[in-house]
Amino acid sequence: MRTIIFFVILALLSPAIIAADTKIGVSPAYVMLDISDPDGSTDDCSGFHGIGVTTIHDLNNKLRIMGVINYYDFEVDPLGQNIGQGVSSYQVGAYLQRIVRVARSFNFYAGAGLAYTMADFEKRHTTDADGYLLTRYPDRSEGAFSAMANLSKEWEISNKFEIGADISYQYGIGDIFSGFKGALSLLYKF
Repeated sequence: MRTIIFFVILALLSPAIIAADTKIGVSPAYVMLDISDPDGSTDDCSGFHGIGVTTIHDLNNKLRIMGVINYYDFEVDPLGQNIGQGVSSYQVGAYLQRIVRVARSFNFYAGAGLAYTMADFEKRHTTDADGYLLTRYPDRSEGAFSAMANLSKEWEISNKFEIGADISYQYGIGDIFSGFKGALSLLYKF
């Protein structure tokens, strides 16, 4: 598994090494996620629970590829009949983005893509109204694909740095999670 992650990271970063029209950066994220659990319902999760690495490589003046490596770490409480659990996951994905020109001096990028998520779901349990343990479920690990869509925009702050904003939605295919992510990035331009 580590070998696969290494080669994916290398593939995402290699355009930055050879191209002058590439950006790379870090991005903390605010997420609103809904877990798909095979054993029952769960509460939604929202908050600053993610961080990522982003690479952007321009293909031409209309299209570009955005690669992302995200890490999520959060817990959901066992409210009512919902299953409480701790979730930690790594995600590797890519978008193909197209520029959308709104006005002469304002544009943004819209994209669609795929991601693969590897997630661990631990401390899975339900409780009664008084907070006593009702049911304990075994930990589980899942790997699944997600379909993704996003909107992103960058603003130049110097010759080498940009601030970026990204809003994305992912739909998990399988027993993983789906939801929205909003991220701000500090990007270095090569």
